[in-house]
Amino acid sequence: MVSIRYERIAGLADAAMSFDAPVTAICGLNGVGKSTLLNIMRRAFVSTEAQLEKARSHDRTGTGAITIDLLVHNEQHTLTIVDGIVTQVPGKTIKAIFVDTSLEAIEQQQFFRHEIVSIDDTINGTDPIALSDGELSMLSYITGKVYTSAEVYELEGFVPLKYYIKVCERDTVYDIRTMSLGEISCALLMLALKKAPRNSLLIVEEPETYISPVAQAAMMNFLVVQSVEKVLSIVLTTHSPNFVRNLLENELLILYQTSNGSQLAEKSDHPDLLRTIGLESKATPILVAEDRLGRELTKYLLGKFDLSLLLKSDLLDIGGESKITSIRELFPKYAQRVVLVGVYDGDQKKQTEEAESLWPAVFLPGAIPMEEALKRMAFQEPERTARHIGITSQKFSIGNHSLQGLDPHDWIYDLGNNLGLSFDQLLRGLLEAWLEDETNFNQAEEFIRSLRAVTS
Repeated sequence: MVSIRYERIAGLADAAMSFDAPVTAICGLNGVGKSTLLNIMRRAFVSTEAQLEKARSHDRTGTGAITIDLLVHNEQHTLTIVDGIVTQVPGKTIKAIFVDTSLEAIEQQQFFRHEIVSIDDTINGTDPIALSDGELSMLSYITGKVYTSAEVYELEGFVPLKYYIKVCERDTVYDIRTMSLGEISCALLMLALKKAPRNSLLIVEEPETYISPVAQAAMMNFLVVQSVEKVLSIVLTTHSPNFVRNLLENELLILYQTSNGSQLAEKSDHPDLLRTIGLESKATPILVAEDRLGRELTKYLLGKFDLSLLLKSDLLDIGGESKITSIRELFPKYAQRVVLVGVYDGDQKKQTEEAESLWPAVFLPGAIPMEEALKRMAFQEPERTARHIGITSQKFSIGNHSLQGLDPHDWIYDLGNNLGLSFDQLLRGLLEAWLEDETNFNQAEEFIRSLRAVTS
């Protein structure tokens, strides 16, 4: 795509925009027309009746006029839309792929959770698409996971297509029904890129949704690499500073609202506008927990009480409270692009030093380690715990009975193995059961408030 010129489009002031690089990011505040521009492209490049019907449902071209200049196989062509009617490029097939992982991730997960009775029957006779070692490494890189295998089943009997995804991560096998939305959206984007023909146009709606800042930066790197290796033209909308940070002036298009509709910013105004719309990089919260369990507990509680803080934070586990204290002391306090926060277990409140010279500290809910609190609950209230995990109380009691003497930290991992559940599945159920108690719920909210206070 070389350029788009448009006039009389609802919400947009007449303008012309050029695409001077393989990757172009369209950004701006909510409501400025980013999605309208993508839908203009969707309207122009649809090729099937199903796609056309979807495009019509988003169509805001009305009585407007749109001209799109294209370079197809090194030949210049012009495509027009006037009064909603598209004049296609004669004799040419424009290979355009539209991806909205934020919407599709939810739709795909809900389909397999609620509309499929038997996964085995559904995928029977369908050969899986196995990701190569390189693709698996890249998916691990983007999501921060360590996958040993990943398979995608493309189910053609459904409209639109459904993708059943199954992965193995650190010897735990789970599928799209219990994957995080971030994992699903990354996998769907990777699949779209895997299927994209060379020399095609990829149009992506806010690919950073559901994934952490580190994952966002990794995804942008991946998109750039793919644009080079497969000679792709990529146009995306974004709210992410991590997507915008390393882009050059000619790779950015910024829209801003005026009384006459959304205007396209001059290149010289980009630095000021990036600050205004919040896309200039701000300090990234780095939350350092004692261990994997502390990290996942923090991640879950943030996801439940403050998703926006979770999405802009990096969560790490460092191997003990003494190491957290050391890094709070040694990491330079004058760092401007990060704010470091030590996340300790609740039993460390009286033992942990707080001083102006140290980075701040917060404490997980309760006066005892969370794993100990969860274990006590599991043995004292097995029926409530089993209900939230999603299994019968009998199966839970059988799987839990032999683990009474274990250290709480070991107990939570062995319980998952006994019940045949992934760590994420088990932890989600245990915490939902724990949060049913009003006192626990209030303590969790206080933990999130303390995190907000030190990261704002």
